[in-house]
Amino acid sequence: MARMRIVEVYPMSGFWDRPWLDDPDGDAFAKLARGICDAYSEALDDEHVPHSVGTLRIFLRTGEPSPREVLVNDRTVVRSPVSWDKVREGFEAAGVRLVPGFASWRLADQRRVVLDTVHAAATGLARFRGLDQIVFDRARAAVEARDFEFTWASDWTTARGRRLRARCVFRTAPDGFGRMKLEISTADGSAAASSSEQVAWTTVEGFRRAARTLRWTAAHRVEVAPSVDFMRYDTGVLAVEVETSPSGALLLREVEIPGVFSAPPAFPRQPFDEEADLPPNPVPTAVELIVPDPDAREIRPVGGGPTNGIPEAWWQTLHELFGSLEDEAWAAWWAPSSVPVLEIQWYGVSSPDRMVLRKGKGKLYARIERNGAGLRALDAEEAAQAAHDDLAKLMRIIQQRMRLADPPPLR
Repeated sequence: MARMRIVEVYPMSGFWDRPWLDDPDGDAFAKLARGICDAYSEALDDEHVPHSVGTLRIFLRTGEPSPREVLVNDRTVVRSPVSWDKVREGFEAAGVRLVPGFASWRLADQRRVVLDTVHAAATGLARFRGLDQIVFDRARAAVEARDFEFTWASDWTTARGRRLRARCVFRTAPDGFGRMKLEISTADGSAAASSSEQVAWTTVEGFRRAARTLRWTAAHRVEVAPSVDFMRYDTGVLAVEVETSPSGALLLREVEIPGVFSAPPAFPRQPFDEEADLPPNPVPTAVELIVPDPDAREIRPVGGGPTNGIPEAWWQTLHELFGSLEDEAWAAWWAPSSVPVLEIQWYGVSSPDRMVLRKGKGKLYARIERNGAGLRALDAEEAAQAAHDDLAKLMRIIQQRMRLADPPPLR
C-alpha cells in the first residue's frame, strides 16, 4: 500500500530569473516553502503513514476569489482537503488563500506562516481521512528543530590513494534554489575544508543528480556539477584542487567555477540576512484551517472539453455560467438535496446532443454532451445563447430528478 510521504506547495520549482508565480505574495511563499516542505516531507517519510496516495499538494489561490470562497483579511486561510472523494491515484490537494502583504514580511515571520500553513493542510487531511495526526505533529517539530532549513549531504567519495575524501552538502535557500558546497577531509577526518557555495537546483532530486557527478580526476583534484535540473542540464563544473599546509591543514583552490545563472535571482524583495531595515510592525501570522464537512452540500462545476470543433463563444459562456453556480442562491437551491455533491461538466462529442445524469456514492454527476457540428452553424451571439439554454435545460432536469424547487435564474 502507498504511504503519505510528501507535502509540497505548487509550483515546486521554477526559473531563476523570473517569478514562479505572478502574484508577489504567492511567489515568495512558493519559493520559501520549497525547503520547508522538503524538511517536513523527509520527517514524514520516516513515519510510514499508510494512505491511498503518497502526496499532498498545496495550491495557492491568487487573483479574484470565487463567490463562496472564505476570505479573511487578517489571516491565511487553508482548506484541506479540497475534495470529498477518496483519492486513489495522483495526489491529495489543499487550497490556500494567503493574507495580503506576505512578500514584504521579515523572513522569520514568513517561515513561521509557511510552516503553519503546510502543517494545517496536513492536519486537515489527517482529520478528514482518519490518519494519525501525531505523526504530522512530529514532522512539524522536526522542521522547527532544523531551524526551518532543509539540508542534504551525499555520501563520501574517496580519492585515489585513499588519503582524501569529498562530499556535496546542500541547503535550500529562501529564493527556492539550493546552495552547494564541497566538503573535503582527510580519510581519518583529522583535517577538513569547504569550498564556496554554488547555486544548485531547487529539489532534493536535483541535489542527488548533482551529487552523482562528483568525481576525483586526480589524487588532489575533485569536480562536481552543482546544479543539474530535471532535464539533466547543468550550469558547469566546480573544480577544486587540494593542498596540505605544513601544519596539516587542507588548503582548497577553486580552479574552475560554474557559470552562474544568466541573471540575478527573481527574489530581490528583501535581504534575507540583513533584516534590520524592515519595519518591526506586527504582521498577521495567524492561519485558519477549514476542514470540509462531508455532509455539506456543494455544486461543483469542473469544466469540460475537448474544445476542438466547439465554438469558443459557447464554451467560454458556459464556463462563465458555471462560475455563477457557486453563489449563495444556487447553494440554497441545492441544500435540500439528498446527495451532497452535484458535479457538472460538459463534453464535446461526435454523437448526438444529450444531457446525462448519473448517481454515484455521495455525488450526482451531470453532463452536457454537445456535438460541435450544430454549434458551428451559429454566430457568436447565438452560440452564447445556446450555452445559456443548455445549462438552464440541464438544471431543470436536475431539479426534476432530485425533486427540488425551481432553480434560480442563470446570470
